[in-house]
Amino acid sequence: MSEFPSEASSHDARDAVLQRWSQTFRSQTASIARIAPSIASRHEAQRAWGYEIEGLARQVAVAKAQWNALALPCLLPTEILVNIFKFWKEIDPIVRRTIASGGGTLILHHGWLSATAVCQRFRAVALGHAAFWSTLNSVTPWELFVARSRDSPLCINMSGIGEPKYLPVILANLGRIRKLFLSYPSPHAAMEIFRRDAPQLQSLSVSDPWGHNDTSLHNFLVNHSPSLRTLRLSDVGIPSSIPLPLSLRYLKLRRCRAPSNCSFVELLSCLRNMPLLEEFISFDSLPQGGDMGSATVCLSHLRHLSLNEDDAGPLYLWSSLRASAVYHVELTLQTMEHGDMVHSDLITAIRGHLVQPWCPSYTTFILGHDHWEDGHVFSFIVQSVPVQTSDPEEVFDGSYHKLAITSYPEERDLEHPVVSLFPAKPVHTFVLREYILMSSSVMAQMLHPFIALGTIEATGSATVGKLLLSFVASHAAREEQTSAQHAYLPALHALSFKKVNFDSKVPEDARIPDISEGVSLHDLLKLALQLRASVAARIRTLTMQSCFTKSESWVQSCSVYVDALDWKNACGEQDVKTWEGYLDEEYD
Repeated sequence: MSEFPSEASSHDARDAVLQRWSQTFRSQTASIARIAPSIASRHEAQRAWGYEIEGLARQVAVAKAQWNALALPCLLPTEILVNIFKFWKEIDPIVRRTIASGGGTLILHHGWLSATAVCQRFRAVALGHAAFWSTLNSVTPWELFVARSRDSPLCINMSGIGEPKYLPVILANLGRIRKLFLSYPSPHAAMEIFRRDAPQLQSLSVSDPWGHNDTSLHNFLVNHSPSLRTLRLSDVGIPSSIPLPLSLRYLKLRRCRAPSNCSFVELLSCLRNMPLLEEFISFDSLPQGGDMGSATVCLSHLRHLSLNEDDAGPLYLWSSLRASAVYHVELTLQTMEHGDMVHSDLITAIRGHLVQPWCPSYTTFILGHDHWEDGHVFSFIVQSVPVQTSDPEEVFDGSYHKLAITSYPEERDLEHPVVSLFPAKPVHTFVLREYILMSSSVMAQMLHPFIALGTIEATGSATVGKLLLSFVASHAAREEQTSAQHAYLPALHALSFKKVNFDSKVPEDARIPDISEGVSLHDLLKLALQLRASVAARIRTLTMQSCFTKSESWVQSCSVYVDALDWKNACGEQDVKTWEGYLDEEYD
């Protein structure tokens, strides 16, 4: 940055800087300007000028940032102030707060609204951006916001708001409402809203546990909301038929009551009139029973399906969909036992899915649950790509196929019949979570066909212990074999263990005949690694994270059986359960 003589006028200083940069520019680009303007050299010259333009643009951006840093807030460019106000709205919203010293008095905290009182410039920018005033809820001053929002689309949340006072505002501005959330609307309010046109409405959420407004809502969906794309209904009766196609992209139903005479066939008929649907979520809302015959529905744009019901309804609906684009399927079945109708229907549904021409090649299996709950949890997930994280809270981003099935059975070892349905050859990653209702012998039978399996991630002392027992038992049964080709899981090269107390003992109920009493998990690990190495099926990478042991000497002794060993983030004994600590939960 240039230094200006103190006696120079502002005008002279400006001219001097402009002249200096002009001379610098001509000097830096003289070689490009001298390139002969022939056809052969034109491309070279254009590329060189492109580099110069990019370099100048970067320096201009740096200079602007420095200039903005020195500017008074009230002199910042409008676009920067607008962005500041957007962040201000997020970190300091308008809220009602209770003043304890005032006897529980509620006061309105104006939050970002104070921007309009800072200076004339702030006020002008805030008032000039109508979108700042377009969100109305229980804490915003409606009269002020509606006036300042001018003609911008409105987002209105009626939760916790008395209807008589604000209903006229909604009705007067219904033509420009883009998002509307109605919580427990009265029959009068709902009827007044639903009999009018809402041409810009894109998102509608209705919660109505008394079911006063089913008929008027159905009429509104078909006849008065042509732009509606997102519909969320809670405790609202769903229609048994839709006479005209809707342009919905997102449909979420929660405890919505289908008419007693509504069948799955009629539900499929409704879905046929939602041909553009991309996401369908249903909780306790599907019709009872699943006699659909051969009825199917094609939803070619559907990408996310999530169904949670008490019976096998999710299986019936999933089996009836012809949705080649679906990437994420979540099915929750409240109860399931060996050989019962739900378990049988699950087997049938998966078999039907696997023969579809659009069925992906599943490469990753995730079994078990990371959180103990009251009762057993059957959790089965398959994905079309290797999992990058076994975090159960992982957000699905739509970049891969995923099938997740959850149930709450009283029995164990339900995973094996389901896993055995899938082709074994494409699978190269297994993730075994902390709570998995499976014995080591069943685990060995389940894993045996996966000859291409390369990586296993296991969490928890019990899960890791059962996995290691499956290694020992399977290799002992093949002790006459000396080649990796005949070994148990011959392609396995990477093991990753988390949250394991390696000092805990192998329980009596879990031991196999070859394991003596009092053997610890680290003894079992060392034995498993030795057996792998003895048949030329050596583990190349062993990772142990957030695990516990009082002495780490055995860790180094294991390193001779692997190519790379990573022991990291060791934790305290109180942070991980012993294998015995799982017995009350898994062997009751």
